[in-house]
Amino acid sequence: MERNYPVMAVLLDDDGDWQVLCGQTNDPAEGMLVCLGCAYEKNPEIGQFSDLKPGYEAWRETIESDWVIDKINWDDQ
Repeated sequence: MERNYPVMAVLLDDDGDWQVLCGQTNDPAEGMLVCLGCAYEKNPEIGQFSDLKPGYEAWRETIESDWVIDKINWDDQ
């Protein structure tokens, strides 16, 4: 959010929590808790995933890549 990295993944956990990720780090200390509306305001493109099912993710390799929607594989996270 602060560094304006592009969104590279959007996840909807099985428990209904959303994650919007930049792909720059996996360090939990780098994470931020923000309201989904604030994340959307900063990155309106995530709105296309409003119908994502729990346990699924949308991700892309680069900002030019097409989005891929998959079941979340927690072993890869």
